Parts: sequence; C-alpha cells; structure tokens
Amino acid sequence: MKKHLALLLLLVITLAYSCKKETEDSIDMGFDYFPTEVGAYHIYSVDSIVFDDYNNRIDTFSFKVKMEFVSTFTDNANNEAYRWRKSSKTDTTDWAFCSNYTISKSKSNIETVVENVRFVNLIFPVVAGNTWDANAKNSESKIASIYTDVDFDETILGKIYQNCALASYEDEVNLIQEFVHYEIYAKNIGLVKRKRIHKELKTSGTSGYNVEYLLLEYGKQ
Repeated sequence: MKKHLALLLLLVITLAYSCKKETEDSIDMGFDYFPTEVGAYHIYSVDSIVFDDYNNRIDTFSFKVKMEFVSTFTDNANNEAYRWRKSSKTDTTDWAFCSNYTISKSKSNIETVVENVRFVNLIFPVVAGNTWDANAKNSESKIASIYTDVDFDETILGKIYQNCALASYEDEVNLIQEFVHYEIYAKNIGLVKRKRIHKELKTSGTSGYNVEYLLLEYGKQ
C-alpha cells in the first residue's frame, strides 16, 4: 500500500512539474521585439527640428541613419552583448561613421550603453502595462517607462508592421514644456519608429528639439 502511495505521489509531482514547465515555455517573453544578429542592419529616415530661442530661429534637418550589428561578445554579467555602429548620410554625402554603441540582451531586458551611460530600453516579458526605470543602471534621474500598447499594427511610410509594441519613456506636456519620448518595436524586426520631443518655453522663446526616426529598410549584410 505504501509503495502504491509513493508511486502515486511521484506521478502527481511529475505531472505538476510538467504542467508548470509547459506553462512557462508557452509564455511569449517578447525577445523577438529586439532581434540581434551580427550583420543585421536598419536604415532610418530622420527628420529633426531645432528650436533656437537665442537666435529666434527654427532649423530643420533631414538625413538617414544606419544602425549595424558588427560583432558580439559576452559582457561582465555573462550576458550576450553586441557592438552596434551608427552611421549617417544625406542626399549629397556618403555614409559616415558617427558612434559605437554596446547592447546587452538578457532574459530580463535590453540595455544600451552610449558614452558610458547605460539605458534600459526594454524589459521582458513585453506586456502592456509593465513598467520600469529606463535609468535604473545609471546615476541620472528616474525615467518611469511603460508599455502603453502591445500587439498592434503600425503604418510607417506606407508600410504596415504587425505585432508592434509601444514603449513610452517620457510623457510630460504642459503650458511651458513638452517632453515626449517613445519608441515602437515590431516583432522580428526591431525598432521601427522613434519620437523624441524636448521643448521648453523661455522668456526668449522656444528652446529644444523634435526628432523622429522612421524605418526605411532593414536586412542582413
């Protein structure tokens, strides 16, 4: 009798573990929102507006930016990491190197390092309502970030991207300032749109900028 009970208990534990593992494996963590592969590249159309209160003028700039995964390594936290190269060009110039980034991808988040400042771009799982501090890994003030929408379609430059996620990093708009920063990621593609507005109304006029990245092309070299 005791032998039968022991076998029954073992069977129940095994089934419970199998069900738990199956449930965990079925959870879509959202890793595909930021695919990483050496040789992969993304090209963006960039429009920038600069508000110069000192000279009382508004300047506009249009150019292209290319982001390339050039190599991979293991970082100090034993996470998969990549070197990301940024280049830019205009209609009359060739691609010119701008800067290098470092990207770390773990089971919990995506982090980028720019000029020794670490920024938490995304967290996993990618679920609407999940929040995090984008500046949690640096000494800057807290940036309360949130997935405001997940699994929607977005049309950019006439092309429809499915299964998108919207990450909002900053949204503070009032009579004297407009601070907005959000990014849209598409599954199996990555970043498809970035919008960043930083405007302040001063006694001398409006100061700040408005920058928008829109995906033009992506692939692997």
